[in-house]
Parts: sequence; structure tokens; C-alpha cells
Amino acid sequence: MNNSNISIIGPRCVGKTNTGIYLAELLGRNFVDADNLLETRAGMTIREITEKEGWEYFRELESKTLVHIINHFQSEKIVLAPGGGAVAHEYAHLREENLRRLRKFGDIVLLLPTENLEDNAKIITRRMNKDERTESQRPRFTDLPLYHDVLKMLNDRDGFYLQAADRIFYTKANDEKEVAEIIKKELSLV
Repeated sequence: MNNSNISIIGPRCVGKTNTGIYLAELLGRNFVDADNLLETRAGMTIREITEKEGWEYFRELESKTLVHIINHFQSEKIVLAPGGGAVAHEYAHLREENLRRLRKFGDIVLLLPTENLEDNAKIITRRMNKDERTESQRPRFTDLPLYHDVLKMLNDRDGFYLQAADRIFYTKANDEKEVAEIIKKELSLV
């Protein structure tokens, strides 16, 4: 790892945004949340986009948003949350291009609650149930109950996340500020 840009990847509700905000603050950098930028530019939530236009259209917007961010911040070091599925979705051509861009852009760190998929599904489901934005903004992947929906998503994406990550950080026992401090220390960032 070096003092390049940092992309924080991982499934929904693992703390990418809050950890990214704290890490950027510790490093004196800007933080960019690609999902928030995408929603602002589209004038709709991700859930509305996927319901109205479908997943492939959303993934195309996501890729275009990443290109925009990378081009805009070429000369500046930032901390980026590219979105939960940017490097781990079913559209191989977009997924692989996103990963190529992010690797060229900087270092990729993966946040997961634990090393166990079932435990991660329980933790993420609990966090989603507590988050008021879940119903209005977060699209479901299946018609299954939420826990099974999350578990299927994790099973589908786990290999992609692991392949993409330069480093993995497990977050369950730490709050986002502590995770940011651990990332800074482990990556020897200044």
C-alpha cells in the first residue's frame, strides 16, 4: 500500500461511508460516496432507478459515475466509497472495467463484519432493519425474506470482493472511527 487514493468496498451496511468519512478526515482528504453522487445526478434513489430502469441500467450509471469521479479527482488524493456492488455484480464487462479503473486509481480495502458469511448476513440484516433508509432507498435483490436476500447477495459477491481487495478489514468489534484508525495504521498512511 502507498499514499494513493483509497477505495473502500464491501456489501451494504458494513460502514463504508462512515468509515470513509472518518478515514478521509484523519488523512486530510476529501471523501466521495459514489452512490450519493449517482443519486444526486440521477435525481432518484438507487431503489427508484432499479425499479424504474432495471439493474443493468443502474450498473451502467454506476460505472459512468466512477469514471466521472476518477477523472474529476485525478490530481487529488481522496477516499472513495464506490458502492456496494461496483466490483461485485452480475454484469461482467462493467464489473471488470470498474475493478480495472479502481485498481489504477489506488488501493482497494474491503470491509466485512466478520470472516463468516452467515454471521455477516445476520449483522447486515440487523443493521438494515435499524436503518430508516433501507425501505426507501435500498433495493432488494430477491423476493426472499431480508436475511435470505442478504445471504444470497453475500454468497454471490464474496468471491468478487475477495478478488478485488488489496486488504481486508473486519469491522464487527469496532466502530467506524476505530476502523478508520486501524486502516490508517495498517496501511501506514500519513
